[in-house]
Amino acid sequence: MKTIFSIILILLAGGIFFFYTNPQYENIKTLQAEASDYNTALTQSKTLIAERDTLKTQYDQIPAADLDRIQKLVPDSVDNVRLIIDINGIALNRGLTIRNIKITSGQSGGTTLGPDESPYGSIDLSFTVTSSYNTFQQFLQDLESSLRIVDVDSLSFTATDKTDQYDYNVSLRTYWLK
Repeated sequence: MKTIFSIILILLAGGIFFFYTNPQYENIKTLQAEASDYNTALTQSKTLIAERDTLKTQYDQIPAADLDRIQKLVPDSVDNVRLIIDINGIALNRGLTIRNIKITSGQSGGTTLGPDESPYGSIDLSFTVTSSYNTFQQFLQDLESSLRIVDVDSLSFTATDKTDQYDYNVSLRTYWLK
């Protein structure tokens, strides 16, 4: 009787191990692996937060005037009115008035297929200004030294009725961050 009771207890212990304890043990191993993954992600997030805080501190140390200059250099949005006002301000410094203003999207003329994944966009601006050659040359130098990045795409001129005065048709492209 003692041997049968012992065998029954051993079989019962084996059954409990295989049907209850072992599945619970496997579940615990899975949960420990998940906890390890979460701890790794938590460590990485703390590293990223520390890096973000360092960059934020560096960004906050940049003077506001420099941030404004950077924003003017390559703006993060299209502002057609601000662009026209800036170029007109440069022209007014030389006593010129821009007219016949036309703005078009300058996205590579539509020659690319598929989605546009470039980090910047461009806008084409064309206008006409009347001046002497020397004044127009000074206007172009002022435009070149302005903070706003512009590329002069085309330039043409025609004579006017006035002596030493020409109508200059200027087409330029400026850029903005997407």
